[in-house]
Amino acid sequence: MAAATAFFIAIAGYAGEKDGDRTGIGSGADTDGWNDASSGVFPDWLQVNFNGSHVLSSVTVVTLQDNCPGPAEPDAAMTFSAFGMTAFDVQVWNGSSWTTVGSVTGNDKVMRNVTFAPVAASAIRIVCNNALSNYCRLVEVEARDDRNWAAATNGASATASSSLSAACPVAAIIDGERKGPNWGSGGGWNDATPNAYPDWARIDFSGHQWFDQVSVYALQDNYPNPVEPTNQTTFARYGITSFEVQVWNGVNWIGMGSVRN
Repeated sequence: MAAATAFFIAIAGYAGEKDGDRTGIGSGADTDGWNDASSGVFPDWLQVNFNGSHVLSSVTVVTLQDNCPGPAEPDAAMTFSAFGMTAFDVQVWNGSSWTTVGSVTGNDKVMRNVTFAPVAASAIRIVCNNALSNYCRLVEVEARDDRNWAAATNGASATASSSLSAACPVAAIIDGERKGPNWGSGGGWNDATPNAYPDWARIDFSGHQWFDQVSVYALQDNYPNPVEPTNQTTFARYGITSFEVQVWNGVNWIGMGSVRN
């Protein structure tokens, strides 16, 4: 459930009851964004109540794009110059008071991800302190726990069906480095059975954890000079073309997703 200082158009797109649309397509049609009702008066706020207490470590705030009639899927580089929020606070409700966990000023990004130390909260609030064109406009608010449970720094450990050598340790897949630098010198895992499949790598967490996605990074073609990978980074030489993600439920391995080529 959500509450706000004032409504200009109907609320949609917020954590807890969000519509999942970051573009704001249809904005102004009472379905795809929030606009406060106090022109030129700040601050304004939008509050999202969860269905209980949840641990959070990041909140993503998406404001209105310049080309709102024909919006595109926003990314971290997309900027605005017409309608966006330029200053805002992210607050969490700890059961007795609001605590500010992040503040943004001088903003020109359509989508901003605010990260903070994990905290339990039953509600969040976006406090808009300034915005262009007189109004605070929100398209989407998303709250989540972004901790990587498959990281050694969070207590994870890794084993594998085989390893080519000590220079290709499976422990490299939980070191937090996505590029794979120093390949062949500890930078990534390589199985020891050429042309024999399947192979597997297993990660044990420090305890039972909830999660809803797994990211897998294969070896880049130019591995001596790797770049930070994105969803658009492709390979043609060394990558894995077919794999399955499984989770251990305490009794069995359950397939949760697969990629085939």
